[in-house]
Amino acid sequence: MHLAVLHLIAALAFLAAAPLPAFTLRAMLYLGAGVASGARDALNQLVLGDAAAAEHRTETFAWLATFMWAGFGVGATAAGQLNDHIGPPTVFVAAAT
Repeated sequence: MHLAVLHLIAALAFLAAAPLPAFTLRAMLYLGAGVASGARDALNQLVLGDAAAAEHRTETFAWLATFMWAGFGVGATAAGQLNDHIGPPTVFVAAAT
């Protein structure tokens, strides 16, 4: 449950920041999203470590890192393409979704 709430907080902060013109307010929302994302990532590690069998934990965390960085790469590429063709507000909405 905590994991879902942290995902929701981060997504809502990114969605709220999308249309804002004021840099300071947008930066504060990004800070909030970062705090929720950091807690979410830490909780993810704990849940994964508890769920994996002891003899498979190293491999489990290696797969987590592999998929995480592959997702970051695909997401960054998609965000760049969306930004070029549609514009920043749509990129923020897509990232939060």
